[in-house]
Amino acid sequence: IMLFMAITSTGSAEGIAVSSLVAYDIYKTYINPEADGRKILLVSKVVIVVFGLCMGVLSVALHYMGLNLGWVYMFMGTAIGSAVVPLWNLLMWKDANAIGAVVGAWGGVLLALCTW
Repeated sequence: IMLFMAITSTGSAEGIAVSSLVAYDIYKTYINPEADGRKILLVSKVVIVVFGLCMGVLSVALHYMGLNLGWVYMFMGTAIGSAVVPLWNLLMWKDANAIGAVVGAWGGVLLALCTW
């Protein structure tokens, strides 16, 4: 039961995060700046349903292709992990610049995927 609770909590938090980002950062900022609480709540609910359905379809598609969570975690680590050092250098090193961080991140992703 603890595993079910952990998975449910994680899914809930991800759904709320995505719906809040879309409702406030996209809908209220760019589409309808005069939106009140009711409209934002409606957009948030719609986004949660659409996001949940999309993630369900994605999980069925990945399962159908024979890819499990181990593959997904390995791919995420390979694709995203190589961008950590260039971005950290950009934030912490005064001589780093944005071009170097972008080239380093994309170069790292390409090399990581080639060696994977």
